[in-house]
Amino acid sequence: MKKPDNTAFEQEQYDLAYPDGIENHFWNLSRNNIILRKLKNKKQSKILDIGCGRGITVEYLRNEGFDCYGCDISSGKAISKNISQYLSFKQDAFDLDIDLRKSIDTILLLDVVEHLEDVETFINKLLHSFHNLSYLIITVPARQELWSNYDVFYGHYLRYNNNTLKSQLIKCDLSITKTSYFFKALYLPSLLLMILKKKRSLIINAPKTMFQIIAHKALAMFFFLEEWILPNKLIGTSLLAEIVINNNKEN
Repeated sequence: MKKPDNTAFEQEQYDLAYPDGIENHFWNLSRNNIILRKLKNKKQSKILDIGCGRGITVEYLRNEGFDCYGCDISSGKAISKNISQYLSFKQDAFDLDIDLRKSIDTILLLDVVEHLEDVETFINKLLHSFHNLSYLIITVPARQELWSNYDVFYGHYLRYNNNTLKSQLIKCDLSITKTSYFFKALYLPSLLLMILKKKRSLIINAPKTMFQIIAHKALAMFFFLEEWILPNKLIGTSLLAEIVINNNKEN
């Protein structure tokens, strides 16, 4: 199991979280659709997905016409050969080529900060290393009452709510422009599992058959519409924050 001071996934965690075909899982499809909607006015941006895993979101955004790249400190494997040239594995974002860092104006931290013990130091380093950063999207697992064996296994420090996420970003002199919970319909079933003291499965099964893939796409559309239509403050199992940055710090 991953040690608390090491944010990189170990092989067992990586294999369980990123099996082949995982890009067709409703959870990834839903999150990608939501991220795409948030980026609708960012077609001219250069985007970096930090902690990109196998590049699921990078591939999705590039297919939608975005100039998106990814890096991950884990020893990873691209979700497809088409995307491998845009991904950097065993690569700390702060050690990327300085010219690339200067060209990035949008950063995605998708389910990353919950793995960090010292979020403030990480975010401050980010602001100083990416001089032209103007927009940041953060997603995190939500609601501490849903804490389970899943969070322990995958090395989470915290499940967030609006207040805990805002309080960490305020320490970095950042103000959240907008927050919204998503996967709202999953909240009550997840809470019931905790009340019944049931363990969550650690295996994320990718859909394999055409029927399964179609079912996952339908479910993904439901969760996309749910996040779009229902009130942002209605709680769910994940939380998204948008931050507009006036970054005048020098590298």
